[in-house]
Amino acid sequence: MKTILITLTVLGCSVKAIACDACGCSGNLGNMGLGIQSHGNRTSFSFVNSYKIYTTAIDGLYGHPDSQSHEYYYKSDITATIRLSKRFQARAILPFVYNSRIHDTGERTSLNGPGDAQATLNVFLIDSAYATNKTLRWSMGLGAKLPTGKFTEPESETFMLNPGTGTVDYLLTSSFAFRTGKFALSNESSFSLRTANKYDYHPGNTWYNQAIGLLLFNRISVGTGFSVTGNAQAKLNGELYEHTNSQALLVQSASVLAFSSKSWSFQLGFNLPVYQQLGEGNSQQKSAVSLGLYYVLKQKK
Repeated sequence: MKTILITLTVLGCSVKAIACDACGCSGNLGNMGLGIQSHGNRTSFSFVNSYKIYTTAIDGLYGHPDSQSHEYYYKSDITATIRLSKRFQARAILPFVYNSRIHDTGERTSLNGPGDAQATLNVFLIDSAYATNKTLRWSMGLGAKLPTGKFTEPESETFMLNPGTGTVDYLLTSSFAFRTGKFALSNESSFSLRTANKYDYHPGNTWYNQAIGLLLFNRISVGTGFSVTGNAQAKLNGELYEHTNSQALLVQSASVLAFSSKSWSFQLGFNLPVYQQLGEGNSQQKSAVSLGLYYVLKQKK
């Protein structure tokens, strides 16, 4: 039972990979864990690393000649989830970002540093155990993403690599989990209402949904499912931003492999795009991988 609880607690942290701002989405929001894990109102800590690769073909972007480039988004998330009471749970995330781009000319550009921090307060609407091996949990959360990461003005050449957006974003999350025997089902959803930064750049609201089914084999668990990420059109000075002329959409397969031992758990996540429309087809995600280490405190009595 303890192994199952730990596995379900970390399940919602699989990769949430979305593209760069210039393609219609925000790279620094990937793997932010926007949905709190309803799979146990436990106090836990985690360290999750995610790695995403994109290729982009842009016609004269930022005054450059037509070219092709590869973008590499690497991020480490430090997360603390604190159980406040039987029904309430708080969560804080601090990301560290290491982004780089390599042009087909061989030119390399990098931006590193802290990303945009996030905090949420979550309430368990359902937290029931119907039998020894049957549970049902559902939580909703409200929170905000804060402009703690470095950002540049929208026409900057390094805009796509920014660790932050410079915006205060408001978050609504939902997390659902059901388990019976050795089978579990998880669903994580989130919506980000985004504001404009000091350059009057509005990245566009973002939504995310992921559903995964799990099979539990003692200390090892495997899961598979899908995720859907979307981003509304960005605006600059109240007008549609010229480099995001279409709404972004990314549909991915989602796979998880977890190993749990006592209060510790290791998780490997992998996403592969099934359908994507990023930057009017100019950008393509290739793959996304995450590796996480989790520690869950004992349940309060």
